[in-house]
Amino acid sequence: MTRQLLTLTLLILAFSGAGCGSDAEKAGNSPVAAKPTPEPEISYGQGFYDMERSGSDTWRWMAGEGVIVLKNTGKDMKLRLTGAVPIEQFPQPPTLKVVFNGEQLDQFPGAPNIEKEYVIPAAKQKPGPTSELRIITDNVLVPKDKDPKSNDGRKLGFFLRNLAWNAK
Repeated sequence: MTRQLLTLTLLILAFSGAGCGSDAEKAGNSPVAAKPTPEPEISYGQGFYDMERSGSDTWRWMAGEGVIVLKNTGKDMKLRLTGAVPIEQFPQPPTLKVVFNGEQLDQFPGAPNIEKEYVIPAAKQKPGPTSELRIITDNVLVPKDKDPKSNDGRKLGFFLRNLAWNAK
């Protein structure tokens, strides 16, 4: 009997809406739609490792090729990147390429301090919600191959300090 009473009580509560819904719904008002989570302007994809931090400095290491997804805006944009290549670890500085939606924007030798800025016209952004930025290096290093005391087996090619995607 107690079990039947509990089941009946639960059914009544479920159908009556008691304890369910927002105050707006209970008052007969339409609920306010939740704001959708905004899409990120910049998403790091294949080839990028998680963000690292030391004090207030942050960075991401990239392997041989890194993919970044940028939110399309329909406006002329400024793409700015800063980073570094530990050239002292290589016999010759690696060469880096910056490619936006399949079109090469730049090619340059790796250096301890890299600052690049590109103007991306709205017409160069892909149709749809996003465009693709690729950073490619022709050489990587594995820290544990250089230093047996290291346990870092990642392939590292470029150290990205900052990437900005702003209206021109």
